[in-house]
Amino acid sequence: MAVGIDRVAVTTIYSKIPGDCMRFLVTVLVVVVALLAVAVGAGLWLLKDPNRFKPELEALIRDTAGMEVSFDGDLSWQLWPPVVLKGESIRFEDESTRYELAAFGVRANLLPLLQGGELEVSQLRLDDLLMTDKAFGAQTRIDSLRLDTFVLGQPSPLSVAMTLENEEGPASKVTVEGPLTYFQEEDRLMLAPMAFRYDDITGTCDVAASNLSREPALSYTAGKDDLLPLDTFRAIDWEADCTVPELAAGEEPLRNLSIRSANKNARNTNTITIPDAFGGSVETTVSIDTRNRTPAWLIDTNASDIQSQALMDLIAPSLKWAAPLLAGGQLSLRGNTMEALIDSANGELSFNSEAGQLDIGAIKETVLGLARLAGKGEEVERWNRQLDYTALKGSWNVDGTNQAMNFAIDNLALVAKGTLNALTGDMDLRGTVTVDKHPTLDLLKVSEDLYGLPIPLRCTGTLEAPSCGLDSGAAQAALADYATGRARGEAAERLDEVIEDKVPEEYRDAAKGLLKGLFGNQRDDE
Repeated sequence: MAVGIDRVAVTTIYSKIPGDCMRFLVTVLVVVVALLAVAVGAGLWLLKDPNRFKPELEALIRDTAGMEVSFDGDLSWQLWPPVVLKGESIRFEDESTRYELAAFGVRANLLPLLQGGELEVSQLRLDDLLMTDKAFGAQTRIDSLRLDTFVLGQPSPLSVAMTLENEEGPASKVTVEGPLTYFQEEDRLMLAPMAFRYDDITGTCDVAASNLSREPALSYTAGKDDLLPLDTFRAIDWEADCTVPELAAGEEPLRNLSIRSANKNARNTNTITIPDAFGGSVETTVSIDTRNRTPAWLIDTNASDIQSQALMDLIAPSLKWAAPLLAGGQLSLRGNTMEALIDSANGELSFNSEAGQLDIGAIKETVLGLARLAGKGEEVERWNRQLDYTALKGSWNVDGTNQAMNFAIDNLALVAKGTLNALTGDMDLRGTVTVDKHPTLDLLKVSEDLYGLPIPLRCTGTLEAPSCGLDSGAAQAALADYATGRARGEAAERLDEVIEDKVPEEYRDAAKGLLKGLFGNQRDDE
C-alpha cells in the first residue's frame, strides 16, 4: 500500500543522504586535516590569510575526493582555541550532481591530532547546500546541517533540514535528527535512534549502512521518471527499522506503522505492518531484486477485518460498501517507472466478506434495464439500493492494464473483463450480471424466466467517477437469448407469432434471426 511518499522523496532519501551528504562531509574533514597539517609543518604565520591556499585546496580535494571545487568566497579561521575554519560560496560537482554551498564552518580540537589521536570536530555547519541533478535538473536543498562533537567511531549529534522540490506539487520539508556514528575503515555508518519529519509525517528509525563507497556491480543510465536510484541499491547495504505513530489516509488515519527495510547485495526487502488500518490490520512485503538490468518486484499483501467503506473512500469514493473484509494476494512487476510497473503487473487478489452492506445501484439499473425491455421489471424495481448480503467472495486478476474479476454476492454473480489503468484510474470493463435461484435467500428476485440469464454490464469512466449500466451494444443479444428461452416451448410454426407477441419491437429482428438459426431446419422441413 502506497502511502503519501512521492518519487522525489524516495529518490532523495535513498541516494542523497547516505551518498552525497556523506561524501561532502568527508571532503570537508579532509580539507580540515590538510589545513591543520600545514599549520603544524609550515608555521602559523603562513596561515594569516588562508585564501592564498585556495589552488592547493582545490587540487587536494580534486585528487582525494574526485570532485572539482571552486572557492568563490573567502576562507577565514581562528587558530586557538579552538581551530575554526569558515568558507563561503563554494561550488563543486561530480559526474552526476552539481553542488552550490552558501556557507560552511568547522570547529576542531587540535590537541588529540597533535598527540597522535583522532581528529575531533566540535561542530560542522553547512548552510544552504543546493544539489542539482545534472541530467534532469531535479533539485534538493539542504537548508542546514549540523554535526557536533564529531569523532570517528563515536556517536555525534546530527541534525539536517532539507527541502525536496516536486514538479507535481508543492515542495516538501524534511528534517532528520539523531546520533551519527561513522566508521571510516569499515566504510559504514549508523544513525540510531533517528527522529524524522516529512511534512506532517513524523517517526523514528534505526539505520545502519555499509559499503558506502562501493561501486555498483552493474551500471545503468538513470531516467527522469525512475522510482529507485539503482546505483544505490546495487552498491550500499543497509538495514532500517522505522515506526510512524500516525499517517493520514482518508477520514481515519493509519496508526502504528512499522517499516523494516533491508538491502543486501542488490536484493531489497521491505515489510510494512499496520496493526490499525481501516479497522483491521494490513501487512505488505515488497521485495525488489535489482541484480539484473530490469528490477523485479514482488508484492505480497494480507489484510484482515478491514472496514471496506474506509478503503473505498480512499480508492473509489462513489462506491458504498460496509463490511469486515479479508483480502490477500500477490503481484509481480518489472521495471523502474510507474508506467513500466503497471504495464507488467501480473497476479491475483482475493476477497472474502461475511455479512455486510453493499451499494448495488449500478447492478440494479443494469438488471432493471433488460427486465423492462422484456416487460418483467416489477420484481427488480423492488430491490433496495443497499443490499444486506450474507456472503461475498471474489477474485481480481491483473495482467498489466487488463483486468478480470469474478464475484459472487449471495444469489448474484458478477463477471467482468476489460482495462483499468491504476495510474490514471481510467476504465472500460464489460461483463455480465446473473441472478440465480437460491435455496434460502430471496432478497434479489426477478421474474421466473430471467433467472440464470447473463445480463450485459459495462463500466466506463474512472475509479473516482465510474459510469456503469446496461451494455446497450450487447443488450440485443441478451434479449434474443431471453426470447429464445421463452419460445423454445412453443410449436415451431408459431415462432414468428410468439416473437411478435412477447418481444419488444426494437429486438424482434434479432430474436427472429437467432430463432431461425436454432429452428430453421425444422421449419424448412415442414
